[in-house]
Amino acid sequence: MVGRLIAWRIGRGKSKTWLYLFTTLSLSAQQVAELYAGRWNVETDLRSLKRTVPLHHLTAKTVDMMEKELRMAVPAYNLLRAVMCLAARQARLHPRRLSFTQVLDAVDYAWPRLVAARTANEHHREFQRVLDFAAMCILPNPANTAATQGPCVGVASTSLPERAGELSDIGLQPAVSTIMSR
Repeated sequence: MVGRLIAWRIGRGKSKTWLYLFTTLSLSAQQVAELYAGRWNVETDLRSLKRTVPLHHLTAKTVDMMEKELRMAVPAYNLLRAVMCLAARQARLHPRRLSFTQVLDAVDYAWPRLVAARTANEHHREFQRVLDFAAMCILPNPANTAATQGPCVGVASTSLPERAGELSDIGLQPAVSTIMSR
């Protein structure tokens, strides 16, 4: 089997660093780096899912109860991501510019008022407040985060680019080595 070690320069300014990727795929170095960047969002989303419901420590003692915990965690996560997408759209931001943890806190805080709303208008007004608060939960330093890119979904390198244009924008200088393995 033949594999390649790809050394890829990422980041901007003083935060430039080397990313080393090993692959047996016959893709270009840039395509491999782009695939890795997409994986980064998956890692972020899994961390966020674990944060929504404490999935890092399941309390269930049976398979049935574990399944119930997971069946509640995923919709709760999706609800929060939907709030983030709506708030970001309203504020003309990319959803990954918003802090998952801060938006979760805003939704947790507002939940009793949303549930207590007696009319559709009152509920709409409270939900709009949630979106307004969520839109203020902007992550710091967006120029150096991978969280500003990618699809509307949620452990990120603070400098990993995701799109081909951005890869070239930061002066990619791929260095590729071939490694032989048995």
